[in-house]
Amino acid sequence: VQKAIWALDDDQMYEGKKTLRGIVASQAIARHEGLCLYTHLPYLTHSCVPAVKSLWNIGEGLPSERRSGKNAPTSRVTAARDVKAGEPLTRTYLIGAPSMTRAERTEYLWEHYEFKCNCEVCSLEGDALVQSDMNRMRLRVLREELRDIASERPGPPECLSLALEAIGICVTEYRADPAYMIRAFSSGFEAACVVGDGELARKMMYNILASQMHTEGGGLPQHKTMKDWCINPSIHPVARAFGVVVEAKPLLPVMASVRDGEWASVAEEVGLPIIWGDRSVLKEHERDRRERVRLEEEARKAEAAAKNKEKMLEKRRRKLQKRKNNAKRRTAKQ
Repeated sequence: VQKAIWALDDDQMYEGKKTLRGIVASQAIARHEGLCLYTHLPYLTHSCVPAVKSLWNIGEGLPSERRSGKNAPTSRVTAARDVKAGEPLTRTYLIGAPSMTRAERTEYLWEHYEFKCNCEVCSLEGDALVQSDMNRMRLRVLREELRDIASERPGPPECLSLALEAIGICVTEYRADPAYMIRAFSSGFEAACVVGDGELARKMMYNILASQMHTEGGGLPQHKTMKDWCINPSIHPVARAFGVVVEAKPLLPVMASVRDGEWASVAEEVGLPIIWGDRSVLKEHERDRRERVRLEEEARKAEAAAKNKEKMLEKRRRKLQKRKNNAKRRTAKQ
């Protein structure tokens, strides 16, 4: 551990040599009760579309126990999208303000870190840059409008369309980063409860759980409660407040990995496929797939039956016309 710490950069070297005080001043992160020094975080550079998400876990127990290393605070890093071999691992320094425009991000990063970002979104030009900035400003407005929807009685009727728009922007601007999707799907859940759509609320809760399990890892105490809400959204406090009644259904598998897991598909409601990395992560549940296949098969059979019926009617019309023509010819001969 000591070797890893001394390998960190010291921006305040004394007489050309590193000091522990300088390393701490340069690399430590302020967290709650004091400073934390991690040997991996300093190597993660910044991007406004980060490849990884850094999650802070404060730990449990008394402060003295945490200082002694028992139940100590930890930092967890998970992939926010598919990462190619050799690609730099990046995280965002824009904590709490992901919806900044490029000008705002540039000013913030220079003021706090003295560098100019050249990530893929900051390198946009022309119409692409204008659209990106408009998306992020719109997301800021949507989040403000959706902030208190669950406390309104009755809720605004347009809240669901606003929540779905926010989900779409998160997909477009943040590549469906699970860490950002948690908040987007949470607004979607509340909006579905406001309008009384219990099944859509269930889908949103599945996606909140899948996003959290990917970002935070599985097995946390709150995940058990969220699974119960997936089984029966009606027991959620917001759903109860708005009188949402929906049938309890068995819990479908929600894997710890978004990439390999099954998210409830809301692509139809959102109006675009939701892509994480290079793959669609809001996959169809097997139950939904079977139902879709059944309906498509029924539609094909109905279409085939309609065509057969039309052929039979046409055949009868021809026979009837033939009989009429023969009758006319016989009458003419007589």
